[in-house]
Amino acid sequence: MNEYELLYYYRLNPTTTFNAIVKQFEKLMFSSIHKVCYNFSGQCFETSDAFQEGLFSLVSSLDNFREDLGSQFSSYLYTCVTSSTRLLMRKHRSLSFGLLDRSISLSYPVTVDESVTLLDVIAEKTYKYDPEYMAHFEDKMLITYDILDSLKEIEKQVFVLRNDGYSYEEIAEMCQVSTKKVDNILQKIRRIAKEAL
Repeated sequence: MNEYELLYYYRLNPTTTFNAIVKQFEKLMFSSIHKVCYNFSGQCFETSDAFQEGLFSLVSSLDNFREDLGSQFSSYLYTCVTSSTRLLMRKHRSLSFGLLDRSISLSYPVTVDESVTLLDVIAEKTYKYDPEYMAHFEDKMLITYDILDSLKEIEKQVFVLRNDGYSYEEIAEMCQVSTKKVDNILQKIRRIAKEAL
């Protein structure tokens, strides 16, 4: 089947003909992609990414191609795919993609035996990576769980609801107690926590 017949069938029923069109023009699209970026080692995208952009160009070309201008569809498609590949390269060279081009995973091994990763050697100010802070945090969490276990059921319910962001009035309504009772319970929990921590 020639390209004009494929175009005709595509315009009648795009879903059934699309795979046949991709199969027919796949080599042409890869040829165009390799012409633009023959050396992929310096790129932060792979051939499959460029081919996907080429597929977008193919769909656009199928919809916009005009036979009345006298050019072949394959030439038009080749130009469109070349253009989209160049655009992809420009995007990845621009500053908006700069971090993606120059980033290194924190799990990147920095020793020969790969036992030490980049995360292990980077000085981090975040508290999550401070072992002393985390040890104190875990101790306080255990104390907090002990406090919660010692509370009555209504006190636990009030504490959980307040932690979830409910107001005193909403908690009072849900627990069917007065607002003052909610306040007293929360003050009691604060006092116990302050003494324990």
